Amino acid sequence: MDPLSAVGLASNILQFVEFSVKLIGKGVEIYSSADGATVQHADLRASLDNLRDLAAPFRQRNNLRLSRDPDEMRIVQTAVACNEIAHGLENALDDLIATPHSRTSSVLKALQSVWEQGKIDDMVRRLESYRSDLQLLMMNAVLNRQSFLQRSIDTLKSNNDELGIKSDVMLARVQDLKDELRDILHTPQHHGPGFETTSLPGFTDNILRDKLGELYAEGQDIAKTADMLRSLRFHRMTLRRHNVAERHVTTLEWVYEKHHAGQRLHLREWLERGKGVYWVTGNAGSGKSTLMKFIYLDSRTKRCLQTWAGQRQNLVMADFFFWKPGAELERSQSGLLRSLLYEVLRQMPAIMPRVLGPRWDEWIMDQPWTLSELQEAFRLVGEQSRSSSQSATKFCFFVDGLDEYMGQSHEIAQAVQELGETPNIKLCVSSRPWNTFEAAFGHDTRALLRVHEHNREDIRRYVHEILGQHRSFQQLVAENHGYQRVLHKIVDKAKGVFLWVFLVVRNLKESLPNEDTVNMLERIVDDFPSELEDYFERMLDTILPRYHEASSRILLDVMESGDLLPLVLLAHVLPDGEGATSMSINHLHSSRKLRARLKAYCGDLMTVVEDLGYTKKFEDCHERIDFLHRTVNDYLHSPAVKSKLQSRVPQPFNPTESLLQTAGRYLGVSDGSIEVGLSHPVVEILISQAAKLEDLESAYDVYIVDEVRKCVVNSSHGTSNRDFIKLALRRGLYSYVRERFKDTSTFGYGLDATWALRYVLFEIDFHGQQQAMVPDEKKPRMLRALLERGADPNDAAVDARASDISALQFLSKPNGSIWVNYVDLLVPDEILATQYKPDKTSKRESSSRVLEAEMCGILIEHGAEYDAVISRRRKVKDELQAYFASMPREVERFELLARRWRRRGMVSWTGEQAASSPQLLRPGAGRPQSHSPEPGRLSPNTDGGGRRRDKMRDKLKSWLM
Repeated sequence: MDPLSAVGLASNILQFVEFSVKLIGKGVEIYSSADGATVQHADLRASLDNLRDLAAPFRQRNNLRLSRDPDEMRIVQTAVACNEIAHGLENALDDLIATPHSRTSSVLKALQSVWEQGKIDDMVRRLESYRSDLQLLMMNAVLNRQSFLQRSIDTLKSNNDELGIKSDVMLARVQDLKDELRDILHTPQHHGPGFETTSLPGFTDNILRDKLGELYAEGQDIAKTADMLRSLRFHRMTLRRHNVAERHVTTLEWVYEKHHAGQRLHLREWLERGKGVYWVTGNAGSGKSTLMKFIYLDSRTKRCLQTWAGQRQNLVMADFFFWKPGAELERSQSGLLRSLLYEVLRQMPAIMPRVLGPRWDEWIMDQPWTLSELQEAFRLVGEQSRSSSQSATKFCFFVDGLDEYMGQSHEIAQAVQELGETPNIKLCVSSRPWNTFEAAFGHDTRALLRVHEHNREDIRRYVHEILGQHRSFQQLVAENHGYQRVLHKIVDKAKGVFLWVFLVVRNLKESLPNEDTVNMLERIVDDFPSELEDYFERMLDTILPRYHEASSRILLDVMESGDLLPLVLLAHVLPDGEGATSMSINHLHSSRKLRARLKAYCGDLMTVVEDLGYTKKFEDCHERIDFLHRTVNDYLHSPAVKSKLQSRVPQPFNPTESLLQTAGRYLGVSDGSIEVGLSHPVVEILISQAAKLEDLESAYDVYIVDEVRKCVVNSSHGTSNRDFIKLALRRGLYSYVRERFKDTSTFGYGLDATWALRYVLFEIDFHGQQQAMVPDEKKPRMLRALLERGADPNDAAVDARASDISALQFLSKPNGSIWVNYVDLLVPDEILATQYKPDKTSKRESSSRVLEAEMCGILIEHGAEYDAVISRRRKVKDELQAYFASMPREVERFELLARRWRRRGMVSWTGEQAASSPQLLRPGAGRPQSHSPEPGRLSPNTDGGGRRRDKMRDKLKSWLM
């Protein structure tokens, strides 16, 4: 269970027991008006509403997750028992409200009209027993320093330390509340002989319940704070900044000066007193990112900003480095806002409720952040910054690489401008000198820095310290001072492009052992292409022909992946490459060998960087392949270069399928020697490429995915077949699901298409684990895939083979079918259905309702009982007609599909029976089965679960019409 969830659940149980005992034990008076039943019904309904509110926590699956701690388990079991009582009371009160009865003075007397007194007395005894047991359990938890209560508090602290949340005051309050409870229990009046029997109820009613509730509320706020930050954080959020080259020693110091290179510099002044946007610009490769990293991390920047913020005011600094070759969040406005918002809220957790609104109130974690949500959150942050109080916070954001934004340049320029216009918020940004950015930020010279106009001295220092201090070069200079001309030539030709200097110096260092003459070294500099693109072209052309296929595969794969590929994949990039059978795994994946191979395959175009996110968890993937510089990525994406790369690999070549196969080959040779789990980067690459092929409706070998399943399940990370299938369902691997569910023995006992159907519809597998949601856009196709593999929507909602109690609480009709429970969740009760007004439906609700209608139609098409009964007064048909009243064509479609299924169920179309009389079929027996044209290699288009219908099935439908 989550930290302190058991504490909250215990507090809820005590409240529920207190209310229920008063309701049926002593009797709650029902006030009557002169004319009778109307007021009585209102009072009964109020009691029913209160009861439902108090029982609601017992029906939240997060509260009912199984625990290894016996005390937590006892609390959960008590909640389940209380929920059983709650259901009985709700049904009784519901019947009393629906059925006219004589006037009564209390709920107790009303219940006596439908229940025997013995049943009521037994219920009261059970409630009192639950209360007594729970009181003792919680008191022991408070006094025991090794109890789940202290462990929960320790978990809160460790979560905060992990995220660096500044919430010391909140944590101290939680510990204080726990200590207050302990001190109260240590007082003399609670240690007498009668403590366990006579003083417990009074003490608990007055203190324990309230203190537990207060402790839980404080703990929930801390846990929610951590969860909100986790939902904002994404992998490699700071990796780009980490991988940007560090400045060479003693360079860039000029940026804090007032004058440099004959120009006035204003950065220090802007940091201390300026506002709006400060723009750092420069030619490609001039060192903008290195400068931005230096400014952000240097302590002088913070000291200057503290002058701006004032001694008694708060200062928040945050950064984001766009990276065009990276994942979507590394190059999008959503990634920018999530990164900045994460840092703001980490340092100012107290503003979360006001800034995050509904997401905070409803504790939403499993829904992706939308751009509009993030923009609204930042608007509210801006409102916080407008506070006129002396403690108002000021924000300074550093954003590198606006030109690497994945969208239109004017979009990000406008977003930065709007943010910079907010009082107490300012930004230092960098980009290439594109016209859009010149127009937006180039008009104020006091907030502008052109890097290439100031880095000549830094280039000179770098050349002299790297090349001039090289032992071989010093020997040459000692013999002939003319060698100094080489250094001057490099500086003169650089034109402020530091990347060009780095590449030239590296080439010269390789020639120094040859003791070339001054003229020969000068010729190397002269012959070196003055434009970076020309150098990249030369590098591509000098790759040896025997490496053309491997190099092109690597470059095309990296360009396609939108991510940094693990270096170890290099050993498996060729289909007929070396495998584990020809050499040991350690030798095959040697970092030294793979780096040498990358150099041979790609020259200076690619480099190896360290991925901080995997250095501890999956050590085989901490080294990643990356572009030497952003300019390399730009060059490779030009149409002519992409065409050249494609010409060097066998056709047809699909980079997406190539990546999937490369990842499969790597995992295939692991043989238990590599730690593999669902979050392993190579597994993630393989699954994401398979999902991409599914979305493109391209055929791929599903057996590669299944081999990965076996590899993951057999690893030591504790992944089960159940976990892997759920991942496949969430990622929309329709072809894989259809193929694997052909044989129900593939995954083991109980893991069939009907089990998967429960998961897709309810986001729960009934084994006490909180589940990630199956995306709405993937549900319809996945439903078809499962239904056409025999999933039965009329099967029991709770599998008898599953022992988890949370299934019984999550579903209001645990004895009903999957279909009945789905409709019951869709339409909570008849009141909601009848009060639904289409004209008040928002666009979001309307879109959701269209999806729901599609889902219902698919289920009815595959045999879901349209006339099924939900309760004595509720039928599926009536509920759906009311719920979709604004969509009459959908309601008509439901009727048509239901009629088709009823007709289909009357006739068997098996070959042997076709010539004989029609035969009635059991439910589900007539469900059509899809056909796979080629075992192992499936296309979403060709199987029955895809978007095209099988021709024979279409003929059957037309006949039934």
